[in-house]
Amino acid sequence: ATVKALAEGIAAAAEATLEKRATAASHAKATARVSKAIEEASAERAQLTEDVKATKEAFATLEDEAMSVMETQKTTQLAVDEKAGALANVAAARDAASAAVAAARDVEVEIEAKLDDLSALAAEETAKATHWTAELEKLTKEQKKQLEEMKSALLAGAAGVFTLPPLDRDESRYAQASAQMLETGNFIEIRFQDAPRHKKPAVIHWLQAASVAVFSSEEARQIWAYRIPSLFGAMLAALAAWMAGLRLIDPRAAFIGAACFAVCILLGVEAAIAKTDAVLVAFTTLSMLALAHLKFRGSGRWTAIGFWSAFAAGIMIKGPVTPLVVIPALLALFLWERKAAWAKPLAWWPGPLLAVAIALPWYVAIEIATGFEFIKQAVGEDLQPKVIGGVESHGAPPGYHTAFAILQLWPATLFLIPGFIPAWRALRARRDDADWAGVRFLLAWAIPAFLIYELTPTKLSHYTMPVYPAFALLAGLGALELWKRAAPLWSRIASNILFGFAGLTGAALMVYLAMTYGDGATQLTAWVAGGVIAALSAAAIFTPTGWARIMLALLAALSWHWSARALVAPALDPLFTARDFTGVFAPDERPIGSYAFTEPSLVFLLDGGIAIEPRDQIMQRAANGELSAFIIPRADWDALRAALADRASCAHIIKEADGLNYSNGDELDLLAVRVNCEEATP
Repeated sequence: ATVKALAEGIAAAAEATLEKRATAASHAKATARVSKAIEEASAERAQLTEDVKATKEAFATLEDEAMSVMETQKTTQLAVDEKAGALANVAAARDAASAAVAAARDVEVEIEAKLDDLSALAAEETAKATHWTAELEKLTKEQKKQLEEMKSALLAGAAGVFTLPPLDRDESRYAQASAQMLETGNFIEIRFQDAPRHKKPAVIHWLQAASVAVFSSEEARQIWAYRIPSLFGAMLAALAAWMAGLRLIDPRAAFIGAACFAVCILLGVEAAIAKTDAVLVAFTTLSMLALAHLKFRGSGRWTAIGFWSAFAAGIMIKGPVTPLVVIPALLALFLWERKAAWAKPLAWWPGPLLAVAIALPWYVAIEIATGFEFIKQAVGEDLQPKVIGGVESHGAPPGYHTAFAILQLWPATLFLIPGFIPAWRALRARRDDADWAGVRFLLAWAIPAFLIYELTPTKLSHYTMPVYPAFALLAGLGALELWKRAAPLWSRIASNILFGFAGLTGAALMVYLAMTYGDGATQLTAWVAGGVIAALSAAAIFTPTGWARIMLALLAALSWHWSARALVAPALDPLFTARDFTGVFAPDERPIGSYAFTEPSLVFLLDGGIAIEPRDQIMQRAANGELSAFIIPRADWDALRAALADRASCAHIIKEADGLNYSNGDELDLLAVRVNCEEATP
């Protein structure tokens, strides 16, 4: 084992020796290689030394060149700095220029924006100018039509205003009561001489008193000054009728219908009479206009205020007449269409309150002033008897107003029957058919009130005038039906017959009155005027449909108004006997005793200074020396002298007058007598 271990150690040492020998051989080879490398490195070093030397020389050269370059660079840098300064200046200038250009562009953009705004504004203003020009032209056309309607009413109504003497009986009663208001300063109570007139409210008297105060005086007793409110009322009624028609029917039909209403017989006559009816129809038509505007233009509270104002004014003109037209019309519309929402603004509380504020104060004042007698007498003694039975010989059967409408609506009768054709279509149409809503409104306006008047026992032909605007507007529709040849032939024939009948009746009445009560010149005037009216009426009948036919009908009506009322009627002296006593008596001879002729026209023309008493009482006062002036029948001349007894020789006849009292049909043969013993007996 030891030997084995030694052998193994020897073997290991041998192996280590071999490894060392191998390592030494390897190191020898490496040393040889290193030596060779050192030699090569030395050679390379020498070469490198040469190269370094050459490089140093080259570097020196390069350094010299670099110095030269640096000098050149320095010079160049100076130039560059100068150029840079210049470029900086240029850049600054460029920046300034750029800023200026940018500012200019901003200004340009702003200017362009402003130009665009101005262009838009100019376009807008041009559009506005175009719109308002069109509106102005439209307004101008509407104003022209308004003026045409008012002018037509003025032309028809003004006939006779300044030439007709005071008429009996209502006109002279109204005028005298208004004059007494001015004389006494009592504008609450209405009196005719000493008798209270508890029949109608006071507004018409206020209007007449205001007109007289502006245009004349109560002493002058110029009846035309009392008629001015009626004339303006007729003009306002015609204008309101046209404006209502614009909201209800075709504008052409509205214009034609309102023009026919403006010149129709009844409105023209009432426009020249100093009483309530022309002003009443104005406020009633304004009330219906407000309702039409409310229903068809959707306007609200201010229209309702206008309605209540006109409604209250109508009540203050003639009591229940305006409500008698308006309320049935509203009820008829509500029941017919089953709609009432459009009338809701009427319930806005300031409207009814305003109506109460307009009407109530005077009613309270007159009740207090009369000891609560006014309403009792106005309703119990004036209105109620008219509703129950015919009073003052004015009872008539149903159909009376229909017959008079043929005459009093002339010249609208030329188109009225064709106007009932669209009315019939409206009656047959569905209640919600909007195309016929305007015609339904006209029928609700016209028919209920007209039927009420027809069924009321007491009838006067002018009672139905508040519904005439509705019938006239239907006539305007009839004119369009004829124009479009949509009306059946029978309707045109019927209208021609009615129109011709009414025109000839008016002309014949004028000629008859002239032949009965006029002189030669008046008779000639009547015949010539009658011929002109007949010719114009015939031309209107036979002219084809169009504006020419309408204008001929209007001219025929205006010819009648001016010939009959302005020329012929004022010249019928026997019918205006009271006029003969104007200026006959001195102011200090009042009162003047009269018993046979006691018409209100005489009272008005003689300043109210008339003692209207029974014959025996007048004779007694003559005997007592209480009266010194008289108007008596010629047959009582001897009786007056007998009553004067020993002063009989002092009685002088200072005026003789005869004529006809058209209010009661009595023939008149009167004497104006003065008792003055200082004058010689004639």
